[in-house]
Amino acid sequence: MLDQKPSGVQLRHFQLNYASYLSSEISQYVRSDIKSLSKAAFISYSEALNGVRKGCASWAIIKLYYCAFYAVKALLLDVNVVTFSNKGEFCANVDTGDVRKGGRSSHIYNWNALRDLSASSPWFLSEDTEAVYTELRSLRERAAYNRYFSDPNFPGEISGFKAEKEARMI
Repeated sequence: MLDQKPSGVQLRHFQLNYASYLSSEISQYVRSDIKSLSKAAFISYSEALNGVRKGCASWAIIKLYYCAFYAVKALLLDVNVVTFSNKGEFCANVDTGDVRKGGRSSHIYNWNALRDLSASSPWFLSEDTEAVYTELRSLRERAAYNRYFSDPNFPGEISGFKAEKEARMI
């Protein structure tokens, strides 16, 4: 059971009782999750390249974004930082028990909190990481929700997206 933050205590001054929960329950899954997320990033990257070869800009952008999303999650786990939802988005350092407010959603990170919790990782100290991720997320949203990119050669053979092709036809 996770500790409850007392009302009136700022999140920055609250620590989870990680010795009894985070370390024992979460740490055993971290390595397996890193492998799974790395595999998902590789598959998304491969699918993005396939989209480029087939002339499908939207598909390539969406899959490239998910490659970055999975890679960021794996890199966070590699420095023992987990993200989770519990009446809001949060991130915690498994080693220290420090908790910070996360972003606005599971895809919109609070980069200052990530830098604070993963100070040993150059990936999160670099503002380039945030800038590239944010731009990819913005492009993915335009491609997925606003039909920002035209895909004149959208191939029906791209895995799982024949139905989306029909749904996107206007």
